Amino acid sequence: MFNYQNPTRAEREQIITAAVSLFRQRFYDPKLNNFDLDGELQNQMGSLLETPAFPAAMKEFFRACGSRPIDFFYESERRVSLGKLLKATFFKSENAEHVFQDVLIGGRAEEAGIVSGDVLASV
Repeated sequence: MFNYQNPTRAEREQIITAAVSLFRQRFYDPKLNNFDLDGELQNQMGSLLETPAFPAAMKEFFRACGSRPIDFFYESERRVSLGKLLKATFFKSENAEHVFQDVLIGGRAEEAGIVSGDVLASV
């Protein structure tokens, strides 16, 4: 059975590959304020494959990219973030604006007419 908190090395490799691929495909600004995704992944790969706190390490890896919220393996968590509620993710632009990156199909953000690249004006 798959252990969400501590997957095997092979499972981690699959998760990392899939997560980075999805991240590249779906986010509004692939450069994320000049962040070197490949370089950072290369720097952290050994740690990501070995850490006992894999979900937290993956979340921190994507946080370093400037994107929030991205979560891993939180089926039992009761709190709901704005991104989860809206079914969209954001990044903070150079102008300190929160820009929608990934607007999920069928989510509240899409239903409201929001598309990737829109700026969050208020909550």
